Amino acid sequence: MTLEEVPDHVRQYTPEEEETLTRHLLALTEKVDRGDFSNESIAPRLLCTLHRALFDSVRDHAGKIRKRGFGSERLTFGPHRSDARDDVPEKLDKTLEEARTMLASLLARPEDPTYEMCALHIAVWVHAKVIRIHPFEDGNGRTSRLLMGIILVGAGLRQIPVEVCKQEYLDCLNHYFNEDEIEPLLDLLLRVDLGYV
Repeated sequence: MTLEEVPDHVRQYTPEEEETLTRHLLALTEKVDRGDFSNESIAPRLLCTLHRALFDSVRDHAGKIRKRGFGSERLTFGPHRSDARDDVPEKLDKTLEEARTMLASLLARPEDPTYEMCALHIAVWVHAKVIRIHPFEDGNGRTSRLLMGIILVGAGLRQIPVEVCKQEYLDCLNHYFNEDEIEPLLDLLLRVDLGYV
């Protein structure tokens, strides 16, 4: 049975697992805030490091990307299906390589009046693209939000705590997945950052 055939209630966490995940997420968030990951390359290895630290002792697939011979062929999340398992490594490499190129260009021009908005756009875009690919069996949202924070902190900004109405957040992600328009998600997170949500 593949993961997409497993009912959602089977994929839920026990209270003990949730407590462990929360503890790990808080510790990782503090490390991101301190800039502990700011010198790391935005690459699959970093994503695996984050996922492994987050899911250590919670899931046996902690830090393991779906690929040929490992993981579910496709995963279902909301109304969407992930990229095929065999395509994940290449798509993830391509996405993160594009992110590194955009970031290098941005970091070379810190005086640009659009610097902060460009950094936010890159971080949010990477976050949404990683979720769309769904490289891990579960935990893609938490891991990609940590990556978003690393990008922001590395650009000299602060993390954005994604503390919004879950449905509004999911609606914005779904809009991106359906229309390839990142602006609603960007707008939502900008409102969160400015304290309007």
